[in-house]
Amino acid sequence: MLIPSAQTGLQKALLAIIAAGGVAPAEGADDSYIIEEIRAVGPGCPPGTFDFDAEGQHFVYDEMILWHPDPAGRTVQYTNCLTTIAIDVAEGIQVSVAHARARGHATLDPGIVARHTMKFFFAGDPSGAMSHTELTGPFDDDYDLSGQLSPGGEAWSTCGEPVVLGIDSSLQLNASHNPAGTAELSVDRLDMKIQARRC
Repeated sequence: MLIPSAQTGLQKALLAIIAAGGVAPAEGADDSYIIEEIRAVGPGCPPGTFDFDAEGQHFVYDEMILWHPDPAGRTVQYTNCLTTIAIDVAEGIQVSVAHARARGHATLDPGIVARHTMKFFFAGDPSGAMSHTELTGPFDDDYDLSGQLSPGGEAWSTCGEPVVLGIDSSLQLNASHNPAGTAELSVDRLDMKIQARRC
């Protein structure tokens, strides 16, 4: 399910992240564009728990996870990881996300609801998209979540200009209908394909 979404708040956070600097640059595999920098911030990806490949298309999360009962006593919990990908694009080229697929696991007692959301956007562009999945206990299995950058197709970056792609992955666990139950929700991996074309 893909839903158009304005990303004003996320874009501000994204620009602040880029301004602050990040990890070492990673080179892309396609000579029509280069992955200049990849960063990840948020409670779901503290330093040392997030990894990626040089092409910026495979991401691994070691601590993107929620449990119930929560030590703080909350029945509704939330965590997220905002990933930014700075891309230098060759003259006459534009890029897009062809598709993305996140994989995780959920163990939910009856009545407990889990939600995983992915939001995609280009910095400076108010348009974007959101893809999500919702699971209701009893449930104990792996799950996956797939999506594109825009509803019904791809959204392309401005022709020949550098771009920053933001991906906000979030998890929510709601045990308000079964506060005595137990649950675990996690995402382990995101696989994403960046594509380029002449414009």
